[in-house]
Amino acid sequence: MDLLARLSRPAAPILLHVLPPEIDAAHHILPSRNVCVYETAFLSKVLTQIPDKRTPLVVYGAGLGSLDAEVAAERLTLAGYSSVEVFHGGLAAWSAAGLPLGGTGNLPEAAPPHGIFRVDTELSVLRWTGRNLFNHHHGTVRMAAGELELNHGELVSAHFQVDMQQIACEDLADSAWNAMLVQHLQDLDFFATDHHPTASFRVEKVQRIPEATEGTPQW
Repeated sequence: MDLLARLSRPAAPILLHVLPPEIDAAHHILPSRNVCVYETAFLSKVLTQIPDKRTPLVVYGAGLGSLDAEVAAERLTLAGYSSVEVFHGGLAAWSAAGLPLGGTGNLPEAAPPHGIFRVDTELSVLRWTGRNLFNHHHGTVRMAAGELELNHGELVSAHFQVDMQQIACEDLADSAWNAMLVQHLQDLDFFATDHHPTASFRVEKVQRIPEATEGTPQW
C-alpha cells in the first residue's frame, strides 16, 4: 500500500492510529485520528468520530509484527465498517522510511508493574468469536474473578474465572435468533452452563518468548 500517495489524494481514507493516547502523543502519522484498540469503548469511540460505516479507513499501530492493527480491523469489520485496510508496516515502517511523524517524540517511561492485580469484574470483559464453514458470530462473556502477580514486570502467576452464564452475542440484531444462539451456547451442545457455570484458566508455567516484539505475545 502506497500510503503516502493515498493520503495526498482528494478522496483520502481516514487514517486511524490504534495505540494508546500516550503513544499517539509521542509519535503518529500525519494526519491521523487516535482511538486505542485496547479500550473496551474502542468501537463506540470510533462510531462517535466516524458514524458513516462506508467511510474508507486505514488502521495502523506499532508494526514490527504487532497484531494491534489487525485486531482493530477485524473488530471494525465485524461492527459493519465496509472499507477497512491495514497499514501493516505501522509506525516502524513509516519511521524507517524517513517520513515525518507528528508528536513530541518523547515516549513515556513507566516503571514495570509490581504486585498482585485483581480483575475488576464490573469493567472487564472477554470477547469471543465463533466460526464454522458458513458464517461466524461474536460477542462477550463476563469475568467472575481473577488476579495476576507481577514481579517488576515479570509474570509470576495468574488465574481467572469466567462467568459462562453471562454469554452475550453482539452481531445478531434479531432478538429471537440472538436468544436462540445464546441458548445453544449455554446448553449441552457447547458449555453446559447449568452444570459448569464458570470456566477456569490458571497459569501453571511461565516462559518468556525471547524473539517477541512490542505488541505481540511475549510469554
